[in-house]
Order: sequence, then structure tokens, then C-alpha cells
Amino acid sequence: MKELHRTLGLRDVTLLGVACIVGTRWLATAAHAGPGSVTLFLLAGLFFVVPMAQSVGVLAGRRPDAGGQYVWTRDDFGEWHGFLAFWLYWVGIASWLPNAAMAYISIAAYAIDPTLVENRTVIVGASVVAIWMGVGVNLVGVRVGRWNQNLGGVATWLMVCLLLGTATVVYLRQGSATPLNLAPPMGLATLNFWSQIAFALTGIELLGMMGGEIKDPERTIGRAGWMAGMLSVLIYSSATLAMVVLRRPEETSVMFGMMQAARAGADVMGLIWLPVVFGVLSTCTMLGQFGGLVSATARLSYAAAKDGLLPTVFARVHPRWRTPHVSMVALAGDGVAAGDAVGRFDAGGLPGAGFDDGAGEFYSVSVHFSERLEGGVASGTGVRDCGDGDRACVYGAADGGRRQRLVV
Repeated sequence: MKELHRTLGLRDVTLLGVACIVGTRWLATAAHAGPGSVTLFLLAGLFFVVPMAQSVGVLAGRRPDAGGQYVWTRDDFGEWHGFLAFWLYWVGIASWLPNAAMAYISIAAYAIDPTLVENRTVIVGASVVAIWMGVGVNLVGVRVGRWNQNLGGVATWLMVCLLLGTATVVYLRQGSATPLNLAPPMGLATLNFWSQIAFALTGIELLGMMGGEIKDPERTIGRAGWMAGMLSVLIYSSATLAMVVLRRPEETSVMFGMMQAARAGADVMGLIWLPVVFGVLSTCTMLGQFGGLVSATARLSYAAAKDGLLPTVFARVHPRWRTPHVSMVALAGDGVAAGDAVGRFDAGGLPGAGFDDGAGEFYSVSVHFSERLEGGVASGTGVRDCGDGDRACVYGAADGGRRQRLVV
């Protein structure tokens, strides 16, 4: 049987981490909450990213194989716990993928023309294409696919630098749109937001899943995890600060906040093309994130199949490309199917409105596979209302323990 090929160096793994961690949608949520989010990102860096990077580095150093958390959990706690660590994460990414695609495409469409967001056919069609573009580049091997993630990481940096430059010019001309009070929001009403800040910084664990294709993984994964984590904290905190300088939090949408900030800067500087540039860069970050998340998560099913917990077809490695192509296609395909491509994908005109039924189906499959092991149950996810005056719904989605909040 063909094996995976170690190709990724420190730069590739670091940019993979940045591409997978940083999401422009989280920036809008943070800016909507106000400048206190900057302090929360810094605190999350200290109390969440630091122990996460240290843990992943240590575990990857002990077992630098494809499969990451599945392999670590299996070896220390047994097959059943390993299965849960793999399956629940895999289900979360498959469920998250179509909803995230619609969010990113909607953001890019808003940058071009806000009325495009109302064209559900365009949004859904472009979302399906985006998923397969991000995954397809990675199917033909990590030698090629790594450049997709590298582009995503670099595009994230360029977008933040452009945002900081725009905010600086606007600040020098007319000051900040928001009083820069960096005290974080306090009280039970905002306690949930604190956890969202931590969730926004998850993703370092994905580096361990790619252990079978990383050069000198014992050293590289740990170093890349630290660098990607700290860079992501810097990106989130500085970009959030720039956005509140450009636009008041109460006027910032939790969905389109980035593009609204870009439009505010463009109006001041007279650069009508600026939002489109942000839209292009956001799309590049999306493709890098999809390619990285699906590639890494597919290594979980690949490793589980090698142990006999899934059909052996999931452990196949393409003879030329040296990628677990079956596992990758299955994850991307299930991701699209999680929304029934068009039906549940756009049920009631709201992204994720059919999410609950999809979670139920995944739950049934997880119970089916668990019959090969001993006892235990799996859990699904749900849908809930937004309740904050925005135009659309908020729904829950497990993303490796992350609960997504999406408003359209």
C-alpha cells in the first residue's frame, strides 16, 4: 500500500495554521462586540493558545503520525475514545463546511454589490464550487495543495495589513469612529462571547493531523503551532482594533462587518475599488481554509480506516498524488450533502436551516460504526434563533468543539 509523502516544511505548516485558524467572519463578530474584544483576544492567546500550542507540540512529538488527535487518544485511552475523538470532529467539519462556504461567499458578494446576497442561487452555486476548488487543489498532492494554504495564509496577512493601513489613514483624517475603551465586556449577558473568542483561535490541533506529511514533525509541528497561534492572536486583535476605528460596533454587522469597514474607509479615501480587494482577499483565505481543514480532517478517517474502524477504502492513498483521496472526497461530498446541496443548504432562505436533520443522520451513522467498538454514544448539534435584532438566524455547529454563530 502506498504511504503518505513527507513534503511540508516549517513555512508551509505555519501558513496552514494561520489559514485554518483565522476567519474573517470572527472578525466581524469581534468588532460588533466593541474594542474590548482586543483585550479578550490577547487574554485568549495567553490562556488558550499557549497551552493548546504546547499540548499539540508535545503530543505530536510523541506520535508524529497522520491522524493527530485520533492516534493520540487511541494510544492513551483505547479504541473507543479514539473513535469518538475522530468521529465527532469529522462530523463537525462536515457540518460546518457548507454553512461556512455560504457565509464566505455572501461576504465576497456583499463586497461587490450588497444586493447579490439576496440571490440565493448564485450564493449556493458559488459555495459548492468554492468547496470543491479548495479541496480539489489538495487532492493532487501536498506539493501542489500546500500553495493553496500558503496563499490563504498570505492573503490573511495582506488583508489585515490593508485594513490597518486604511484605519490609520482614516484615524489621521477624522479620528476613531469608536471610543477606544479596551476593557472587555463583563456580565452574564456577554459571558458566551468570551468563549467565542477562544473558539475563534482553535485550529492548532489540525497541524498534528498532517503529521504523516510533515518533514521532521517532532520539531516542526510544535514550532509551527506556536508561530501560527501567536500570529493569529496578533491578526485578530489588530484587525479588530482597525475595524472599530473605521465603524461603530452598533453599526457593524456580525456577518458583513469586514466589508462594511472597508466601505467606510473607501468613502473617506475615495477608493471605490477597496471593498472589492477585500472581497478577493477574503475569498483566498476561504479557499486556503477549506483546503487545509478538509485535508487535515480527512487524515482522521484515513488513520481510523487503517485500524479497521472504517472500510479500508478510506485508507487508500492515490498512487501518483500520495493523498488519501477517498477520505478527502468523502468529507467534502458529505459536507455538501449536509445541506442537501440546494434543498437543506438553503432551506427557508437561511443558511443552515436544515442543519438539525443532517446532524441526526450523522448521529445514526456514528451509532452504526460504534457497534464495532464497546458502548458509548455520539452527539448532534442544533439550531437556535438569533434574538439580537439581526436579519437572519444563528445556528449551532460543532467545529472541533467550536459553536458557529452566523447571521445573514
